[in-house]
Amino acid sequence: MDDYRFKMVTPENLMEPDTVVGYMGTIENGEVRPMSPQDFIRPILAVGLDEPVPLIVRQAFYFARNAMCYGYWYWPALRRLSTDLRPSSSEN
Repeated sequence: MDDYRFKMVTPENLMEPDTVVGYMGTIENGEVRPMSPQDFIRPILAVGLDEPVPLIVRQAFYFARNAMCYGYWYWPALRRLSTDLRPSSSEN
């Protein structure tokens, strides 16, 4: 990771959480514990679109939302999606 500043995926580390996620945790019953994949994706999956939104927009949204879930294993994917999806100041 040092030379590239991101996880270099290998068959051995594919299913290990990204190093960034290792610094995250959650509180359960007053105790801090490491974040599980379920903890990580729950807030991402909590966001959705209503039926009146055009299908093509919903398809793009859910593709991006689902891809963000993989940030647990590869943080740059989430980082890239979150910056690409954020409105720029010129759009306001």
